[in-house]
Amino acid sequence: MLISIIKILIVNKKGTNYMLNVNDVLNITKYEIRTRYESIIYLDQKIYNNDIITETSTDYIIPGLIDIYIPEFNDKCQIATSYNLNLIKPDKIIENKNILELYYEKDTLIIYQQIYNKNTDMSLIIKLFEGRIKYISDPELLLITLFNQLKNLSDCDLVHIELIISNMFRMKKNPKIKCRETGNFKDAVIIGQTAQPFIDSWLSSLGFMYIDKAIEQGLITGEAAVMNPLEKIMIEQY
Repeated sequence: MLISIIKILIVNKKGTNYMLNVNDVLNITKYEIRTRYESIIYLDQKIYNNDIITETSTDYIIPGLIDIYIPEFNDKCQIATSYNLNLIKPDKIIENKNILELYYEKDTLIIYQQIYNKNTDMSLIIKLFEGRIKYISDPELLLITLFNQLKNLSDCDLVHIELIISNMFRMKKNPKIKCRETGNFKDAVIIGQTAQPFIDSWLSSLGFMYIDKAIEQGLITGEAAVMNPLEKIMIEQY
């Protein structure tokens, strides 16, 4: 399908207190994205492995979420789409252990995109819900990415996905605490659906059929249920 980046691209237009506004640091036209400043893109090959990334002679085809670091501001912006992007290879690429460092000069082409596949990617949906897509670190972007995938399958309401996602973003120092309770998403860690029963209470373990874990938490150690939104739904306390 032919696309116009300016129509399809999901970007953080308003900016946040921890991310640059893409329109301030990138030049987005119909099919192209160019730098306004010197920029660096880091690709962690442990995350962007051969199962996720495809390399050609001219570009990297990667999932549609890219962090772009702008040295002049010592900060980054983020591009997100629900489809793969063609990331143009710059002249300067440094491999630093498992990290590919892509250096782009000012007014350099980063992305040229006219065609994308709009089919639902079930493997991507599963990975997103399990918290295995580590390059998505913003709850709003995760919400939009999941919604764009799920809307092709059924009449999906954003509220339902938002409830699940709000339970996935936890404080790095204490994963039992949800970021929405503190308002701090900068120091977040994403806990996927299948990992939550091992962090939350016996009720979550029981709901996910981890019976041994539920017995250990509820009966042996006597831990109380945390009664997060999902646990309240399990016992019909809406």
